[in-house]
Amino acid sequence: MKKAGRTGIQTAMARRLRHCSSAATIALILSSPASAQSVWTGASSDNFSDGANWSTAPAAPGATDQASVSSGTAIETGPFVINSLDVSGGTVRVEGDLSASGGTTVSGTGRVEVSTGGTLSSDTTVTGGYLGVSGTLDGDVTASGGSVINDGTITGTASVNGATLTNNGTLTGLAINAGGTVTNNGSASVTGSSTVTDGTLTNNGTLSEVNVGSSGILTNNSGASTGAVTNAGTVSNAGTVASLTNTAAVSSTMTAARSPARRRSQAAASPTISLSTPSM
Repeated sequence: MKKAGRTGIQTAMARRLRHCSSAATIALILSSPASAQSVWTGASSDNFSDGANWSTAPAAPGATDQASVSSGTAIETGPFVINSLDVSGGTVRVEGDLSASGGTTVSGTGRVEVSTGGTLSSDTTVTGGYLGVSGTLDGDVTASGGSVINDGTITGTASVNGATLTNNGTLTGLAINAGGTVTNNGSASVTGSSTVTDGTLTNNGTLSEVNVGSSGILTNNSGASTGAVTNAGTVSNAGTVASLTNTAAVSSTMTAARSPARRRSQAAASPTISLSTPSM
């Protein structure tokens, strides 16, 4: 009888624990904010933070929501926090501080413009459309389509995979793949390393170290400066290159300015490197 009594007590306790566990799970689900997609309508104004302009009216998208813009113009004056931003058409202009920890996607005919004084804190993927930065983009940029123009600062790595990027400001790091094209203009700089695996990097400003792959092309124009270059592809120099390490025995080409005597000695030591005009 004692054994049966103990078994009954144990069974009752197990049931209570199951009920408590189920109640706790339900409470957790209920207390967790639900994520939703909020679509821009622009029904009231161009104010990004005005809930009347979104499909979730009267509420604007929140910290767990995706904000989606396919037409019209939405101006964010912030600070404002959402989970993610998808711009497939229309324009989102960031004039304040906008945070999208789940990422930003620009596609189709969409435009994202980060104005002077504005900050977009988000990793950003560009598959079409246009990304323009005059303020600060705090995150990485990955562009496989469309165009990117940076007049401000991109704090992460800009990966250009078959797209086009023009830099008139500051990039922290640069990677060029799949035939990407990057122009670094006169007042612009890349403060970290640049890797040209497959594509073209034209420098009219300042680059730090550059690694050029076998399908990569680096053109360092007159007045431009580049740090240490490791070359397995093609490098043309009419400006200043701090140093060159050539790593491919056949395919690498370097055109650079040296004195005639130095050109002869370098060419004799490395017959696969053709040296012509301007300076190292």
